[in-house]
Amino acid sequence: MSLAIALQAKKARARRATEFTGGYPRCRDSARFTFPGAQYGGSVSEGEDGQGLKWYVAQGDKAAWDYFIAEKPAA
Repeated sequence: MSLAIALQAKKARARRATEFTGGYPRCRDSARFTFPGAQYGGSVSEGEDGQGLKWYVAQGDKAAWDYFIAEKPAA
């Protein structure tokens, strides 16, 4: 396997992983995530008051996100 292919595979695996950050001394937690069809992924963090969540999805992934959410079964 060439180095370029190996690096590409490593990047693809890294994009699939959900990454959580936070803890001392931070006051808020956040996470980065990906979803099927995403090129950039998204993030979620606690709101300013610590009560709600703020979701961010890159504009380039908006159509893939809308499709992903529409296809999810209702909880």
